[in-house]
Formats: sequence, structure tokens, C-alpha cells
Amino acid sequence: MNELPKITVCGCGSGAMAMAADIALMGREVTLYELPGFKNNLDPIRKNGGISLTGNTYSGKTGLARLCKVTDDAEVAVRDCQLIMINVPTSAVDKFVEALSPYLNKDHTILVTTGYWASLRLRKLLEKNANSREATIVEQNIMPYLSRKIGPAQAHIYNYRACA
Repeated sequence: MNELPKITVCGCGSGAMAMAADIALMGREVTLYELPGFKNNLDPIRKNGGISLTGNTYSGKTGLARLCKVTDDAEVAVRDCQLIMINVPTSAVDKFVEALSPYLNKDHTILVTTGYWASLRLRKLLEKNANSREATIVEQNIMPYLSRKIGPAQAHIYNYRACA
């Protein structure tokens, strides 16, 4: 594939904000998605024009990361994206997949960064919709960033896990 994938990052916590900002600073189109019940977390990011990122980033860049979209609408979040990165506590992963599943299809890959047998657990949720059952689920057992949300639209990366 010649084009860089369009990515949706789910959640507005420390890890997800760091991930969304760092990937955006790498030049990728990033959408930030939050569940409707927590949509107020998105307001400061919209007002700021993105996420301000500091620290030891994987991209080597810091500053204001402008995002393609910031939304609490699941359909908008997955439209035109290829990779969905769910970087939330394990207890919230199912809620994100339930919200997104009506809009998923064979072109979507879901990466769950908190593992905990996500590929097995989530398959049942995806089976409920004919199109979403064809989505690919992958998982890792550690969040890639040691980070902290230092403000409503600010994240700091202390370190990251480099891929070998």
C-alpha cells in the first residue's frame, strides 16, 4: 500500500491522547474518537485545535498535533479509516467495540493495546453484525507509551516501547 493508513484512536486518556498526537505528528491522518457518554473530554481538544504534546516522543516531534477529526460519532470515527487503535483500560474495550461494530467491515483492522485476550473476547461482539465479523482484530499486551495527560488537551510522553 503506497498511502499511509488513516487511523482512528479511541479514548481520551493518557495513552490514547499521547498515541493520537504522536501519530499525527508523524504525518498520518488521525481521528480521535470518544464514547458519547464522555464527549465533554473532546471539547478542550477542539478548542485547542488539537493535542499539545511534550516529552520523549517516538516521532521525535513535540508541539500541537492537529487531528483530522475529533468526534463522539462512531460512524464518523471509522469512515474512511483502515486502522482503529483502542488504547483504553481493558474494562472499556468492549464498550468501544460495541459502539463501533455496526460500522466496521473487512477493510478495518482493530488494534487493542491492552490485550487481555481481546481477540477472543471481541470476536463475539463482532459476530452480531454481518459486516463487522469480517474486521481483523490484533492485540498487544502493553501500551506503547508511558505517558500522562497533563491537561485537558495536553499529553506528555515519558518514554515509549520501541518495536524491534
